[in-house]
Amino acid sequence: MGSNCPPLSDDKGYFITKKEIPIMPKKSMTEEINTTNAGAAKITETAVDAVQETPAAPVPAETTPVPAPSSSKPSTKKKPAPSSILTLSADSEVETQESKEDLIWHELQNAYRTKKILTGNLGGIERMEGGGTIAVIYYKEMRVIIPLAEMMINLSEDTVHDYGELVQRQNKILGNMLGCEVDFIVKGLDNSSRSVVASRKDAMYKKRQIFYLPDANWNSRVCEDRVVQARVIAVAEKVVRVEIFGVECSILARDLSWDWLGDATESFFVGDPLLVRVLNVKLNSLEDMGMRTLF
Repeated sequence: MGSNCPPLSDDKGYFITKKEIPIMPKKSMTEEINTTNAGAAKITETAVDAVQETPAAPVPAETTPVPAPSSSKPSTKKKPAPSSILTLSADSEVETQESKEDLIWHELQNAYRTKKILTGNLGGIERMEGGGTIAVIYYKEMRVIIPLAEMMINLSEDTVHDYGELVQRQNKILGNMLGCEVDFIVKGLDNSSRSVVASRKDAMYKKRQIFYLPDANWNSRVCEDRVVQARVIAVAEKVVRVEIFGVECSILARDLSWDWLGDATESFFVGDPLLVRVLNVKLNSLEDMGMRTLF
């Protein structure tokens, strides 16, 4: 519109004068973008502060074990082999020397507690450093020691005949008894060295009490005119020495056979059983006993 236009009037005749309205300067596109970015940055900083102020929740520890790293080299540690012996038959067992010795040692321990009479073989005679003599008995391959005083070789001093010293005579009789069966009672044990000390005398006394002393009816197992089994313990040229249930006696060669017998060692041997008839029994006490027998 040009400047020559008449002024406007309203219905009442008043003239309307133009009022200049100030025009705000327009912001450029760059300024609007910068303003938007500043507001977004402010909002972002506020959100970050809120996240930092919020405490973090505890993370539960994992219970799953972490596998060890596998080694490329195989383990050199060997597993122990079973102690039992693998046999050809499923039901069979193999006895080793160690197991046999353990079993025999267990039997000796039980016999020591119960005072049981055991039987072994006279395997040797040894002289100790102090001058004493011991008899070596083998019980199922186990070595048992019996001192000479406990072997019960009772010899009387003979002043008429010179038979030498008593100990030498006893050693000579022990030499003739090698290989015979000997009854004994265990008197002591040593678990560390597995040594055993025994007594033949105690075993002989116990057998005498069982077989010779009368029972409640005044009957004894070994009596006159009864045939019993004897054990040959020594053989000489003209005599055989036997042991009959705890009592030793000698049988002359002329009483061993109806025929003439020149040398008894050719017909009788140590350890052989003999059937003899009891002719007489002398019983004064357990320590003092004697008998006469006939083959």
